[in-house]
Order: sequence, then C-alpha cells, then structure tokens
Amino acid sequence: MTGLYNSSAFDILFLDADSSHSALLLVDLADYEKVLETKVKAMANHAVVRTAEVLRDNFRASDFICRIQADEIAIILPRTDSSQRSVIDSKLEMIKGLLAEADQDAPAVDIC
Repeated sequence: MTGLYNSSAFDILFLDADSSHSALLLVDLADYEKVLETKVKAMANHAVVRTAEVLRDNFRASDFICRIQADEIAIILPRTDSSQRSVIDSKLEMIKGLLAEADQDAPAVDIC
C-alpha cells in the first residue's frame, strides 16, 4: 500500500546499520486512531499513503523509510552524524507543515 519497507526489513536494516554513522528517526501518526474511529478506514489509509509519499519526497534515496506499525514509521539515515541534526530538525518541521494541510483524499496528519 505505501511502498515502504516493512517491520521485518526494518529489523534487518537496523541491525546492519553502522551505529556510529547513522541516525534513527521514529515518526508517529498522532491522529491515526482518531481518524480510524471517526472516519472510514479508507481515509486512514490515505493518510498513511500521503505521509509515506511526503517522507519519500523529502528524504534521501539512501535513507530507509519503514512502516513498523500501523501508525509508526522508522527512518534509518545512513552516513549521518550529530552535526546534521539541525538540518534534520528543519526537514521534519517542513514535513509537519506539509502534512498539516488536508488534501482531497486524505485528512491533515500530525506527526510527532
């Protein structure tokens, strides 16, 4: 559905990552359960797909974006060190802004 790596792939990729030169981001779709409860499942699925698309569009091709649970996404960033933290923080804020606006198929998504 999303084209992201799954939790099994995450386990392998995480164990294989160079821990001294990689970063791990955990993204939670904050309103996923609420959307499931108040809207149809298709809307929740659209929210996940849209989140996956925005993440793919804004991270490097060498980064591994994995859906590890229904509402959780892990991103492994190889060849990353602490000096890049401000760039990553800025990127996440931009992504939050993009997802905060609903589109015709998906509700607004809040990530944390």
